[in-house]
Amino acid sequence: MHLAQGVPNRSAITTASNASLQLGSPLWRYTSNEECKSKYSPKDAEKYGWWFCYISRPEPPTVMIVGSSFANHLYPGFANHPALAGENVLSIGSCRPEWIYEADIYPTTDELSPCTPSRRLDQQQIINETASRYRPKLIIVSGLGEEPDDNYTERLGKRISFFEEQGARVVLVLPQPTAEFNLSACFGRRLRLGPKSCDIPYEQIQQMRAVQAPLIERMKKTNPRVQFFDTTQVFCTFQNCSFIKDKLPLFRDQYSHFSEFGSSEVAKLFFEQIHIRD
Repeated sequence: MHLAQGVPNRSAITTASNASLQLGSPLWRYTSNEECKSKYSPKDAEKYGWWFCYISRPEPPTVMIVGSSFANHLYPGFANHPALAGENVLSIGSCRPEWIYEADIYPTTDELSPCTPSRRLDQQQIINETASRYRPKLIIVSGLGEEPDDNYTERLGKRISFFEEQGARVVLVLPQPTAEFNLSACFGRRLRLGPKSCDIPYEQIQQMRAVQAPLIERMKKTNPRVQFFDTTQVFCTFQNCSFIKDKLPLFRDQYSHFSEFGSSEVAKLFFEQIHIRD
């Protein structure tokens, strides 16, 4: 924070204030709404520690965003983007999106997690039934595994195939860079000095993409219609990458969930690259 005759610089205060509006607790307003929970929730969802279920209006969905919290954080940017004007967007699911089989079920004493095998299967059934019944034109899948092996890739391919069989265009959102700290550390507050650097080593981006490359190559063979979306350009200009853009944080919490600003920036890039009317 810069001082002018002992008074904090006004532009610095404004920047920190604007940034604070994007930073918040993990409990954000797009987690769920009653219109969604009343129709698209598994039978024991009220016992879950968290359940992401949010729909634009109480009508059949025409666009679905499926996956974990890393799918749900896309909702505000996508639902409010002009490319989806008139569409009814449903964000649903709390777990990774790859297919789960009944044989995967095993007893557990975990009463909080929505991602025990039996609960994942319940969610899969709800989501699959919704896609089959309403046949949305677009399904965006996010929250993928960060180190996919052959078994994972096969299961993800099966889920994609199911969605495609319902007539949906499927787009996979590749895993994003993550911060190991709350981005509030990047902004000066009052007289506090030395905000933390929020740059990302470009090598980190390259390593992430190298890990995902085998999955992409296999998906291109088994599911040639699926499209891939990489958020890297939101973070990077040439080889300079940062968790901050236009002096605002792209994440809202220490778990690397997009802020509303970040979600909006991701949606802008998405619809520049992927034209859903094609």
